[in-house]
Amino acid sequence: MCVVGRRMMWSLLLLPLCLIACDHKEKPIVLPHSKGLPSEVLLVTDDAVGQSDVMDSLNALTQQCLPEIMQPETMFRVLRVSQRNYTQRYITMHTKLFVNIDKSLSAPMMGISRDVEATPQTEVTVSAPSLNELRLFLSHHQQQVTDALLDGQLLVRMTDLRKHHNAHVANEVRRHMGYSICVPKNVCAVKKGKHFLWAGSNLQERDLNIVLYEFPWDGKPMDNAEQLVSKRDSVMKCNIPGEKEGQWMQTSRVDGNALVMCRRRNLQGREFVEMRGMWDVRKAPIGGPFVSTFTVDTARQTVLAAEGFVYSPSTEKRDLLRLLEASLLTIRKQR
Repeated sequence: MCVVGRRMMWSLLLLPLCLIACDHKEKPIVLPHSKGLPSEVLLVTDDAVGQSDVMDSLNALTQQCLPEIMQPETMFRVLRVSQRNYTQRYITMHTKLFVNIDKSLSAPMMGISRDVEATPQTEVTVSAPSLNELRLFLSHHQQQVTDALLDGQLLVRMTDLRKHHNAHVANEVRRHMGYSICVPKNVCAVKKGKHFLWAGSNLQERDLNIVLYEFPWDGKPMDNAEQLVSKRDSVMKCNIPGEKEGQWMQTSRVDGNALVMCRRRNLQGREFVEMRGMWDVRKAPIGGPFVSTFTVDTARQTVLAAEGFVYSPSTEKRDLLRLLEASLLTIRKQR
């Protein structure tokens, strides 16, 4: 009896201590906001890489021209620093690429980390046991590395858009299309049609535009670029006319071939078809780049096409188009 009672007493005595211990929670670490210019990548290399011809491969990767923009504009703006000089001033950069030689490895490897020293932040690390293996890895996985850096850039823009966007346009999209989206604040004018919405900034320069439209899904994979172009052109002809009769927006072509590139993409668990290309206005000297996403809604048996296009003949367009691309990736279906 006494033993049982003692055990019960110890249990009662320990219970408050357990409750106190369980109630104590460590304060979450609050990371600083990341820094860096739009499209900026910090490239950090060790001496072995920095003093070798592997730098040619890295320059080709980061300085490749954007194919959807006629004027030469590089994929990223690069800030390079050696591993020895990687100091406190650089740790909060939003997008970083570390490249080094690690002789303890048996094969090249690539890793992606998020929000290590700041938020939003992406760190891509590529390591190899030798320069030759590193060179081969970069040659065979250039698109993979580029996509990892690009996704990091888009996540930065998406975070900013969720904090600062045009609420009026968001409400119009929600009511008319049944989706939520975060568009840049200066995208403020809205035109609506049947299963269609166009929001634009109505500027003569640096003009930003978002277009959403839906069409039935036939159940087949969306891997036919010409079919997607045909659907795009039919929608734009009906909804985005030019100033004069016989003028409308269309996909640019050379010798009858549409100037587009299509591929499947996945970002944060969202699968979609991406199409990049050039647009122009029929019978008018007006045009620019665009990026589109096509996402299947299996429940509704429809496809949501979302597009961002830029008109800015006298300025660079990379950062403008990337901002619109990030906006497209904030789209979510409303329940």
